Amino acid sequence: MRLKQAFAHAGFTQPRVYQTCGGFVLISSVERIRTDGRSFAQPGRFVDMSASQSAVEDFSLSGVLSAMFRVQPGRYRLIAIVVSDREVTFDGSMTQGEAQELSTGGATRLPQAIAAHPFAADFAVTALLYEFEKMPGSGTATLHRPPRFTAQQHLQFAGLLGGLAAR
Repeated sequence: MRLKQAFAHAGFTQPRVYQTCGGFVLISSVERIRTDGRSFAQPGRFVDMSASQSAVEDFSLSGVLSAMFRVQPGRYRLIAIVVSDREVTFDGSMTQGEAQELSTGGATRLPQAIAAHPFAADFAVTALLYEFEKMPGSGTATLHRPPRFTAQQHLQFAGLLGGLAAR
């Protein structure tokens, strides 16, 4: 799968897959980023969200934000790549908990029925980017609305843009 190869090439080793109406979504790990949007180097690039008790249980973005209680102050991003033959609606909101749940739940590969489905002209690929910031002394992270960078810039900074470009 080309998307998973692009994620792996960019250093995202554990993207999560969710089935959606008309397709699927691939979710990155929560990534710590610099103020200029570039990724941090390993170690310390990705947030270990598995320590949160509620994130996976209630599958909400608020679970992700609350799981970020333990992370150091700074900026973070979550990337969702949606492949669907249906229109994607996006209200731009996500809580810390929801981001955590998305990045730790889901599957590691597509169900066979979806993986075998051909990618046709009526499918679209949409990148959704969520940028969070945790301030010193704060217990939770907040979502930047609008994000400081465009989706294309975030994909470039994360090292994904080249691997996702059409060939």
